[in-house]
Amino acid sequence: MSAALWYLVTVVRESLGTDHDAESLVLALKLSGLSLLGFAFLWVRPRWSSETAQRLRAFADSHYRLLVGLCVLAAGLVAWATTPTIEFGNGAAGTGYGHDGIHYGYVAETFNWSTAHAQAPFNARWLAPMLVHASRLDLFTGFHVLNLLCFALSCLLVAAIPRDLGHSRPIALVAVAAFVCLKPALKYWVFVPITVDAPGVLLGLLAVHATLRGRHWLYVLAMLAAVFTRENLLVLAPFHVLYAIRTGPTRRAWILSVGLQVLPVAALVLSRLYPPVAPDGTWDPWDDLALWSERFFFVAAPGRQQMFVLASINALGILAILPVLQLRSTVGFLWRSYEWLYLAAASLLLSAVVGADYDRFAMWSLPVVIVLLAESGALARIGGKAILFLLAGHLVASELLFPWASTEHFMLTRFAAHPVDESFRQMSIACWAIAAYTVLVWARARAAGAAEQAQKK
Repeated sequence: MSAALWYLVTVVRESLGTDHDAESLVLALKLSGLSLLGFAFLWVRPRWSSETAQRLRAFADSHYRLLVGLCVLAAGLVAWATTPTIEFGNGAAGTGYGHDGIHYGYVAETFNWSTAHAQAPFNARWLAPMLVHASRLDLFTGFHVLNLLCFALSCLLVAAIPRDLGHSRPIALVAVAAFVCLKPALKYWVFVPITVDAPGVLLGLLAVHATLRGRHWLYVLAMLAAVFTRENLLVLAPFHVLYAIRTGPTRRAWILSVGLQVLPVAALVLSRLYPPVAPDGTWDPWDDLALWSERFFFVAAPGRQQMFVLASINALGILAILPVLQLRSTVGFLWRSYEWLYLAAASLLLSAVVGADYDRFAMWSLPVVIVLLAESGALARIGGKAILFLLAGHLVASELLFPWASTEHFMLTRFAAHPVDESFRQMSIACWAIAAYTVLVWARARAAGAAEQAQKK
């Protein structure tokens, strides 16, 4: 802890406002925060008394909606206070388009059913830019409003999915608190506003929620919107069918589920044959797959495997770690509920093989890690005090509280998938620090719980 504090004081004292100083300051803040929290958890009793724990559970249950709303509001205020808009990528509205935002921004600025065009495959993701265009707001304001709306609705769905599976309100509240902190979520959407990631996350959660609740019309609407937002969400179609096969009382249920997939698949095929937004030039997805296989062939590239693991921890924090610590329960649930096993494998495959933005693509695993957090039993086994310490460490590691610089270099250093000189070493240190902290809290809380059970016997 003293080394981390010394490092923090040195960085703050010598900071000259460069990207390197900003990166070092964020690392120092994370290491210092995790060190202080770790020593604090070792100092205090790891578990509350049963009476205190019961009162807190009752409070969380009775004030559930208020607490969810406070999580959303607090995360929004903090993200806006600490996160600037990027200052690279030029377009008609100025600077701040970023990389892919150049294409999405152009579609929003020039949208017209008869003449609209953009570079493929971005031309096919026209729904969010069309909504911004229709809002009559300026480009950046329109995307900011859309992203914030998607974030708020995503929080409600993150809370709803554990409840759909029969879990308690406090567990759903923990899932929301973990989600609002995620680095590729709200903070990134404020940082890089011209993106379709926020609508994509919302539609993925909505499709899963509709599947679990049996609301077929809502599922179809979500998947149709996904075709024109993030086409990779069509991997949810087999999830819907498998869920119907496992839970449906009759063969009619899964036959209906298969039939429902015709609409989004037909929409995908027709939209590619007759695109509403014409593609500039030619684009063959098989060429991209061949390129990705050549550059990033996952199985034969240990460096990419390490990068993928770090990116998952960097993006999901404790949501990626806790299910692994409860591996037996996690595997048991996935074996029994094979639709979730499919979705976990499909999400990992999309993140690891199809693209290189591992950190951002880890967000497609969000429904899986939320369910595994609840189903693995990790929260029930460690107690409320340990959960609060884990959420505090998760908040520190996610950088939600820390100011970001607005340069392209700094943005690339926030993600393990884009190593820049010394930044990858710093990223490795930060990721293993939150992993070690999570293991420390989990192990001590489990040991204390086992000791209490032994005393009762």
